Amino acid sequence: TPFDLTGLFFSEYGEPDGGNHKYLEIYNGTGDEVSLDDVVILGNYNGNPWSETFTFQAGVTLLAGDVYIIAASDADAIILDLADETHAFGDPWYITSFNGNDVRALAQISGTDTTIIDIIGTLDGGDPGSGWDVAGVENGTQNHVLVRKSTVITGNAGDWASSSGTSEDNSEWHVLGHNNWSYLGSHPHEMSAADPAIAVISPEDGSTLFSVDVTIEYLVTDFVVGSVGDDADGHIHYALDGNDPVMHYSTDPISLTGLAEGDHTFSVWLVD
Repeated sequence: TPFDLTGLFFSEYGEPDGGNHKYLEIYNGTGDEVSLDDVVILGNYNGNPWSETFTFQAGVTLLAGDVYIIAASDADAIILDLADETHAFGDPWYITSFNGNDVRALAQISGTDTTIIDIIGTLDGGDPGSGWDVAGVENGTQNHVLVRKSTVITGNAGDWASSSGTSEDNSEWHVLGHNNWSYLGSHPHEMSAADPAIAVISPEDGSTLFSVDVTIEYLVTDFVVGSVGDDADGHIHYALDGNDPVMHYSTDPISLTGLAEGDHTFSVWLVD
C-alpha cells in the first residue's frame, strides 16, 4: 500500500510577466518525512494530453513541514537562493518553462498506478487560452504568483475547479502580483487581505495629449470587477470633468473620444 501523500501539495506557483522567474514550491503537510522517489510532476502544454514526467533527484526526502522548490536556472537571485533544484530551458524537459495555460500535476507512482495528488490547471476543456481563472481573477495562472491558503491541508486530487474557486472567499489560493516572492521558502502563511486599489497607469497624471481621442488604462488590485451575479466584488465608476459618473463592468481600457482642446480631469473609482 502506498504511503498516504494527500498532505503533499503545491504551496506556491510563480509564472511571471517577463523573464523566466518561474518556480513550483511543494509543501510536506503529511506530518512525516517523505521520500520523493515515488513522486513525479506531470506536465502538458496548451491543452494537450500529458506529455512530460519530471522525476526528482534520486534519494531526496522532504521533512515534515518543509518545502521543496524547483526553479528556472535564470530566475531572480532571491528565488535561486531558496531553490532546491534549478533547471534550464529544456533540461531535463520543460519543468520550469510552463506558461499560464500549461498544467502541472503532482502525482504518486505505485507500480503501474499513477495517482494525482494535486494539480494546477486542468485537462478538461482543452486549451484555456492564456490561462485559468483563479479566485475570480481572469487568467490567474498567467503573470501571477499563487500562494496556497493556510487552511488547505491536502492536495486537490486533480479537482482544479474546486481548488481554483470563483472568488477570493472560496478559492484555495491567494493571487499575488507576478514578481511578489515574499512568501517563497516556507509554508503556511497568515496573509491578511489587502485593501482594494485602482490606479490610472496611462496616460500619466498631468500629461499633455495631442489627440481628441484618449484611451485610459488602469490597474485594479484585490478587487474583482464585474456584473452582479458574476461573483464580482463590484464595478467601476468614472467621470470626465465632474460630469455624471459612467458605470464600467470590466478592467478593459476606457476610450474617451471627441475631447475639446483644453484641460480635462478624469476620475475613476471602485464601487462595492
